[in-house]
Amino acid sequence: TYVDIYHFIFNQSTDSLLVSDLKGNLKEVNASSCNLLGYTQEELKQINIKTLIDAQHSSFGRMWYDLTCEGKNIFTSMKMMHKEGCVVYVELKARVYDDQVIILVRDLTRLKDVDSILKKSEANLNTIFNTTDTIYVLLDTGLRIVSYNPRAVNFVKNELNQNIEVNNYFLDYFPIE
Repeated sequence: TYVDIYHFIFNQSTDSLLVSDLKGNLKEVNASSCNLLGYTQEELKQINIKTLIDAQHSSFGRMWYDLTCEGKNIFTSMKMMHKEGCVVYVELKARVYDDQVIILVRDLTRLKDVDSILKKSEANLNTIFNTTDTIYVLLDTGLRIVSYNPRAVNFVKNELNQNIEVNNYFLDYFPIE
């Protein structure tokens, strides 16, 4: 039956799925919700969704009002609080259906961690790229210039009497002999 299919999907989803009443009191939660937030199903069913939202996300109350009273959907990134007090970065989607609120929560914490590491790595590379005595020209697979450092600008200008530009073919800077 459709009810069996619904329960199967609800319980097997790797995303957190929660169902609340219009006041935000949780009525159903799946195992992924428990894993994400550190609570048991019984504990979560005693909690209001608003208490799981990081206090710094003050606009959530207004979004909840818009959702439940005006029928607007919520789609936002925010911080939720784990039972142990740590922050969980999430993408939250919610909509009203039959006097209930269906809430889908996707964990973005690892993505945020990876993004932070990538930004630090890019900053380090940028520092090296711009302060080294070595000439660097980054190329795409078609040998078009993607980026270059100040030393490359000086070299191309002084030695080849040209101005280096992004999207030009690298080999066009060198005379054919």
